[in-house]
Amino acid sequence: MRHLHKPAAALALGALLIAGTAQAAVEPCMTNAELDQLLLFSLADVVDGAAGACRPSLAADAYLVSDGPALVQRYRAAQPGAWPMARKAMMKMPGVGGDEGKGNAMMAALPDDALKPFVSGMVRQMVTTSVKPKDCARVDQVVRLLAPLPAENMAGLFTLIIGMVDHPTPDRKARLPLCPAAPAPAASH
Repeated sequence: MRHLHKPAAALALGALLIAGTAQAAVEPCMTNAELDQLLLFSLADVVDGAAGACRPSLAADAYLVSDGPALVQRYRAAQPGAWPMARKAMMKMPGVGGDEGKGNAMMAALPDDALKPFVSGMVRQMVTTSVKPKDCARVDQVVRLLAPLPAENMAGLFTLIIGMVDHPTPDRKARLPLCPAAPAPAASH
C-alpha cells in the first residue's frame, strides 16, 4: 500500500506546482521600471512626511528643516512624468487594483485628478505616522546624504534595495508583487 501513495503524492504535488505556475502567470506583477516610477512619484511625499514628523525633534539647521522644502519641490517636478507608470504599478499592489475582481475597483476607477492627491496624502500620512522622534536624526542624515542624487537615481536605488530584501521565503510572502528578476546574462570568455 505504501507504494501506491508515492505516485499519488507525486501527482498531487505536480498538480499543485502546475496550478501555482498558472496562477502566477495570471496575477499581475510589478516590473522594476514600474516600481521606479511609483517611487519617483512618491519621493516628494516621503520627504515631506518625514520632515513633518521630524520638524519638532530636529534643530533649525537640520537638513529636513532647512533644505527639505527645496528637495520636496525638486522631487515634485518629477511627479507628472512618473504618474502614468506609477498608476499602473499602484494598481498591481495588493488591495488596490481592480484586476480580476481583486482589490478595490473603486480606486482603480478614480480619475487621475482625484487619485493623485489621494495617493500623495496617503504616502505622506504613512510616513508621518511611521517615523518616530527617536529616529529623526538618522532619517535626517539619510536624506542629507542621498539628496544630491537625481530623483531618478534615488528611485532606482530604492527599487534595487526593495528587490534585494522583499522576496518571498517559505514563511513569508513578499510585500510587493515584484516580477521575477531576469537571469543575468552569462559571462562571455
